[in-house]
Amino acid sequence: MAATNSCAMGDLTSEELFEDIGKSAAAITAIVLLTATSILTLAMFIESVFSANKKIPNSRRRVRLIIMMGIYPTMSVTSMISLYVPAAHLLNTLVASVYFSVALFQFLMLIIDYYGGKAAVVEKLKDQRISLASPPLTCCCPCWMPKITMTPSNLRNLRRIVMQVAFIRPLLFFISLVLWTDGKYTHGNIAIDEPYIYITTFSALSGLLALYGIILFLTASLEPLRSFRIRPKFFIVQMVLILISTQNLILAILADVYVIPCVAPFSSDSRANYIGDMMIIVEMLFFSVLSRMYFRGRFGNIDLIDVNAPMGGRLTSYGPYAVVTSDQEKPSGPHDGKEVEVNGNAQFKVENEKSGDQTTKLEQGNATEA
Repeated sequence: MAATNSCAMGDLTSEELFEDIGKSAAAITAIVLLTATSILTLAMFIESVFSANKKIPNSRRRVRLIIMMGIYPTMSVTSMISLYVPAAHLLNTLVASVYFSVALFQFLMLIIDYYGGKAAVVEKLKDQRISLASPPLTCCCPCWMPKITMTPSNLRNLRRIVMQVAFIRPLLFFISLVLWTDGKYTHGNIAIDEPYIYITTFSALSGLLALYGIILFLTASLEPLRSFRIRPKFFIVQMVLILISTQNLILAILADVYVIPCVAPFSSDSRANYIGDMMIIVEMLFFSVLSRMYFRGRFGNIDLIDVNAPMGGRLTSYGPYAVVTSDQEKPSGPHDGKEVEVNGNAQFKVENEKSGDQTTKLEQGNATEA
C-alpha cells in the first residue's frame, strides 16, 4: 500500500488507484465516461469493418483500409487499459506504437494500391520530377536538395524509408521495456543520464523520416489520385503521430518541472501519463469519426470510371464524385452484367438514367499486385 503522504517514484498499482478513486464521485464518473468513450470508438470501428467488407470488393485494399481505421480503437483501448492498470502504461504504449508503425507503412502501400501496383506508379509518375525538399527537411536544407524521377529503384527506396519505422520504433520500445523491467527506465523522466530522452528522440526521428517518405510520395500523387482523397486521409493519420508525440513530450516536461503536481497516490510522472491516456481516449473518438468519412466507403476508395465521358485521362465530375477517365480504362464489350473485366481488373458498374442519358460508372476493385 502506497503511503498517502509520499510521492516516491514508482508505478501505481490498480489496487492503490481504485482505493483512491473510490473516495471521489467525480473521479468515478470520469473513469466511467472515458470507458464508455473508448467502447464507443471500438464499436464504431467494428461497424466500419462490416461496412468495408460490403462496400470494398478488392480484398487487399479492404484489409489496408481496415488497418488504417484500426489505429484509433487500438490507441483508445490501450489507453483505457492504462486507466485501470497504470503500471501497464509502458506496455500499452508499446502495443499502440507497434500497431501505428505498421499502419504507417500500410498507408504507403494503400497509395500504391490506388495506382494499381508498383509498375503503375512508375508508369504514371515517370515524367514527374519530385523535389526532395519536402517537409520536414524543407526548413533546414531546401536549396541543394535535388529533384528525382520515379523509377523502380527510387520507389523501392521510398518504401524502405517508410518501412524502417515498422522495425525501429518497435525495437526502441522493446529496449525501453527491457530496461523498465530492470528498473533502469522511467517513462517521462527527462534527464541527460536517463534512457527515456534518447529512446524518445530516436523514435521521433524514425517517425519523422517515415512521414518524410510518405509526404514525398503524397505530393507527387495529389493530382493523379485526386479522386481518392488522399490528402485528408494522410492528414488524420499524420495528426495522430504529431499530436500524440507532442502532447506526451509536453506532459513529460511539465511533470519534470512539477507543474503537474506530485499528489498521492500519483507521482508527477504517473499523473502525467494518466492525463495523457485520458486525452488520447477523447482524441481517438474524434479521429475515429473522421476516419469513417474517408476510409470505410466506396467514394474515395474505389476507382470510378465514366465510360461516356470524354477520353484523355482527365478528371470529370459525376455528381459528388471526381471521376477518372482514360482510353485504357474504357471497357469494351457489352455491359449487361454486374461485373466486367477491364485490363484484367474486376470492375463493378452502376447505371444511372438522367434526362434520357445513361451514364455508367465502374467501381474498380484493382486486382493488380500492390
